[in-house]
Amino acid sequence: MTTQLSRRAFLQGLSGAAALAGLAACVQPGGPQGDDVDAARQTIELYVGGTFQPEVARGEGLDHLLEARHLADEWEAEHSDYALEFVAGPGGEGIEQWVKSLQAAGTMPDILNAVDNWLNRDIGTDYWVIVDDYVEEPNHYIPQGELGHDRWRDAFIAGFDARNRMIDSHYYGVPQAINGVQIFCNLDILEASGVDFESEIIDPRWTFDDMLGISQRIADAGHTPWSLAWAPPYWNWIQTTALSGFLKSTGKWSVLDTNNDDFVTSIERFKAIDRGDWTADSVEFRAMHQMAQDWTQYWSEGFLGLTSAEMSALFARGEAAFWWSTSNSYPVVQNDPLREFDFAIARFPLCFDRMATIGQGGPTQYPGGAYNTIAMTATATRNGTLDPCVDFMKLFTSCEGQGRLSREHGGVVPAVFCAQGRPELEQFKPDVGETFLLTIHMRSMHFDYGETYWRITSEWLGGTLSYDEAMAKFQPVMEQFAKDAIERAEA
Repeated sequence: MTTQLSRRAFLQGLSGAAALAGLAACVQPGGPQGDDVDAARQTIELYVGGTFQPEVARGEGLDHLLEARHLADEWEAEHSDYALEFVAGPGGEGIEQWVKSLQAAGTMPDILNAVDNWLNRDIGTDYWVIVDDYVEEPNHYIPQGELGHDRWRDAFIAGFDARNRMIDSHYYGVPQAINGVQIFCNLDILEASGVDFESEIIDPRWTFDDMLGISQRIADAGHTPWSLAWAPPYWNWIQTTALSGFLKSTGKWSVLDTNNDDFVTSIERFKAIDRGDWTADSVEFRAMHQMAQDWTQYWSEGFLGLTSAEMSALFARGEAAFWWSTSNSYPVVQNDPLREFDFAIARFPLCFDRMATIGQGGPTQYPGGAYNTIAMTATATRNGTLDPCVDFMKLFTSCEGQGRLSREHGGVVPAVFCAQGRPELEQFKPDVGETFLLTIHMRSMHFDYGETYWRITSEWLGGTLSYDEAMAKFQPVMEQFAKDAIERAEA
């Protein structure tokens, strides 16, 4: 039986009469109480993932999250025909297999945290609900005058089109938070290496080649510059960071962006491969890989075999100057009781100097990151709960909802412009008109495609294959995945 976190269980788990009284006030007076309330309402099940899922252990020194349950209670008070139940999921690496098992059993929650490569993988099935029409509606939870009030999709930070438009050109969900890619800096190692964080890294912002020079100084001082490896998902971010700029610097962008909307979607990339306009030996691809190769000389020893957990442990022990991770890690580092060094965060280095070597230096590029998406499933269709699910998702992605959720979490940036998150993470929230994500990495285009790319490029970085041999090996893989994706998109 599925484990659920209902209002009743949630209230029992809270301590303090004031908290209990505050939530109890949300219950309609004069109606059924306790178990009778649940019996009288239609249940909507939801799983919002490890980001906001209530009552999930987050690590030492971090409280369980409560705001998602609070928002559900407030919504239920205005929608007395429904009860929102948070379904317990496995989290971490086990979630994909869990979702597959739910799909096979026909027991998916009505609302489910989804990943873009799952959605692309499932094109042609009825597992997920297309939300094209819904995102064109107003969001009445967003105040008038704010982006998103008149049209829901306008609320989301730039990149919604690129990340959420699947290979069949449809939308299947909306972002619920941003994990901004950022650099964690060990200030003690920087000081010992003669590097000034303020004047050399953030004011003015460092460039990629500045970063390489600083890394060399750290290595010369006897320290490990980077706790980083060529392991999932790190290699993805290198592409996310640099590829848009490289394509724009040479003019190739206009070739791939066939609808001229300043986003190169997965299907546009696949169609460019199929036409022969995007190949493994392109100048932009080579520039991206050269950037990676130049960087790896400062990565952790044995970087081809390290896991993400081993990299985070290296930085946590104070043994590396820099660690590239998402903002989701911020509260973990901040609250680590064993941390014995001062740290700060910075944006990823600017890449326009590298762009200028193959074309023209492009505009400032935001360092990328990942949206956490929430989507509706076949269960919502079957149960007739689509409209109430959309309404709650609108509350979840409102200024108020996003602000409360992200501030409580402490490690994510709100997915909507109008919300205010943690002040120390505001630098990772793009402004209106600033690039967040103009094209996406291969793993998001298709999971197996990305994993195949990773294995082949690992052979190159490990010296088993030359670069030309690796790309020649990857070219037919690109072509086959492109043909398969186009066939599924047009079916």
